[in-house]
Amino acid sequence: MQNDLEKTLSEECNQKRLKEVIEIQEKYLSKKALSLQQDRRITLIFGIPPEYNQEIVNENIVNKKKIEFDAFRDGECYRKYTLIFEDEAWKVDIMKISSLNWRSSRQVF
Repeated sequence: MQNDLEKTLSEECNQKRLKEVIEIQEKYLSKKALSLQQDRRITLIFGIPPEYNQEIVNENIVNKKKIEFDAFRDGECYRKYTLIFEDEAWKVDIMKISSLNWRSSRQVF
């Protein structure tokens, strides 16, 4: 009986987390980024902590609907982001990672 209750509570917790992740992603990620289907709503894996220790530099305004910038950590460039203006808001479209030789990450937040 206790095991069933724990399983139910765990499933409810996962559904709550999934709902929260979906809300955040739909607010901040582009349709293209979400179309990769490698995001946390698919995997529900939260093992890699979010990156907060970043310094944003080298801003490049491509046009009215696209901007690129580099993120530095410990004095080195380690991420490159492309944001697009979509659905009346700025959203992350591409994230490139230095450890992947600047290839686009298939892992989307």
